[in-house]
Amino acid sequence: MKRYIRYTLILLAAVVFTACSKEDIPMTSTVDLAGEWMVTVETDGASYGPYMFITYNTNKNDGQEIWLDDLGNFWGTKVKIPCNVGSLTFGSDTPADNAAYDPITVKVTEGKVVFGGTKSPSGMPADAIEFKLEYSDDPGTIYTAHGYRRTGLQGGAE
Repeated sequence: MKRYIRYTLILLAAVVFTACSKEDIPMTSTVDLAGEWMVTVETDGASYGPYMFITYNTNKNDGQEIWLDDLGNFWGTKVKIPCNVGSLTFGSDTPADNAAYDPITVKVTEGKVVFGGTKSPSGMPADAIEFKLEYSDDPGTIYTAHGYRRTGLQGGAE
């Protein structure tokens, strides 16, 4: 009987330790550019926002492009754009198809992320983002967006 209890305890311990082992989950290829961003949009001296934009990886996961999506908050923008993860930049002079507002195209230029490049409304260091937008249904008007990566902390607009 003691053997049965001993073997049962050993088996139970093995199951518990195996079940509790942590498996590393790999990050996406564009993790440094991905996030939720609170941005202000400026054009012709006027300022609008803040609006939430998100950037995230594409299905390819090749580190060559990201999605820029305003979740319908600003203009109806959801475009796949080239990126360079090493230099933390994104954009192209070629207009991209807009999955949120067909047949409108969007040109995203001069996109960049700067780690610790700004402060959140609470005064804490936060990553900064900046990019320019031009919509085919408003040609010649350049919208400059700039803001910070949401920290996930409660308070203010964070």
